[in-house]
Amino acid sequence: MAEVRRFTSDDGLLAEFVPLLVAQLQAAIVARGQAYLVVSGGRTPLPLFQQLAQAPLDWSRVTVCLADERWVAADHDASNERLVREHLVNAKGQAKGQAVKP
Repeated sequence: MAEVRRFTSDDGLLAEFVPLLVAQLQAAIVARGQAYLVVSGGRTPLPLFQQLAQAPLDWSRVTVCLADERWVAADHDASNERLVREHLVNAKGQAKGQAVKP
């Protein structure tokens, strides 16, 4: 049976989740030379994106894919692709992976 974890804050959740996710991405890079990260859009995951963008990963080996996307131009205010590019892929010039549409 899966373990259910409860968190009293978003910060507490991120403090435990980000290192696990970074470790999984790093393990995939080591095992296969690349990793895929499939994310949902919207503003809810922005704190996650911002923390991941600071992770010491070889982002050139990580492909970021959207699980969902609105049918709007990539530079539109409602574009999930734009949010991922701004807050994860291009954040502070550190993450270099590709954001691709599903």
